[in-house]
Amino acid sequence: MSALALDPHTCQAIENMMTEGLTQRAIALSLGIAQSTVSKYQNRGKIIEPTIGWGLGAALLVEPATKEATEVVLRISDWHVPYEDPYMMAAAKALAKALQPHRIVFGGDLNDYFQLSRFNKGLERLDTLQDEIDQANEHRADFRALCPNSVIDEEEGNHDERIRTYVQINARPLTSLRALQPANLNRWTELEINPHGGNGFRLRRHFLSKHGTIVRGEAGATAKAELNAAGISGWSGHTHRLAPYEKTGYVQREWWESGCLCRLDPDYVKGSVPNWRSGCLVGLFSTKTDSFAIEPVYRFDNHLVYGGKLY
Repeated sequence: MSALALDPHTCQAIENMMTEGLTQRAIALSLGIAQSTVSKYQNRGKIIEPTIGWGLGAALLVEPATKEATEVVLRISDWHVPYEDPYMMAAAKALAKALQPHRIVFGGDLNDYFQLSRFNKGLERLDTLQDEIDQANEHRADFRALCPNSVIDEEEGNHDERIRTYVQINARPLTSLRALQPANLNRWTELEINPHGGNGFRLRRHFLSKHGTIVRGEAGATAKAELNAAGISGWSGHTHRLAPYEKTGYVQREWWESGCLCRLDPDYVKGSVPNWRSGCLVGLFSTKTDSFAIEPVYRFDNHLVYGGKLY
């Protein structure tokens, strides 16, 4: 079988739709490619990697957000509006106001988009989509108002992909409408938010920031898998857990799962509670070297605790 040569955007689109559980035929129709091409892509080992290499690819290296010696970065992930925890959202905003970080990273899945999920068998909340998008935008606007000088980056999560994928599959002619573009739906331009795709971005040459695509059974196991996959340090959301994995040696490497700000009582977990933890991360990054230190911010009752203070 001959190898395939696909551009990076098509590769990412196929991956996104595979994650959503779409059939090969549906993916092919959406992207305007042959079903056999999708089949070959899924048959790992028979596709040429995207021609753009790691250092020049989608995970771009960003400039430090300050000229000071240390850049302070607040990462908050997985709000899942309208299932956000109101106490945790209020606490995160209070922390952001007090900290005034140089950079805030929204780690993806800010909306849940359950209406557009293939798991929505009961056709629930179909008429509330715009309201929920507005709710998430109100949170975005709050952080911008509280931290007017912070650089804000937003990563695309697997739930965020749902609205784009849904339109591609079910209403392909609407994909060109500017009103349906994520930048307009999420008010990125107005609120001066820098969007990043599912591959994330690099805060430093050897530190990757992404929503995440891997889920392992125990807290910290996903962090280990993400580090092994990336080969460099980093942090990610997606698992709703708050745990690190460290690997020492000549070069210190570590990866953090960044917790969540959503409720911890989903109705689809029967007879127990999920292995999730509320919280977020604060990172200190040297602007001169690759050195960094990550500090977990844990839930304490209905607050977040950081630096010995409750928020």
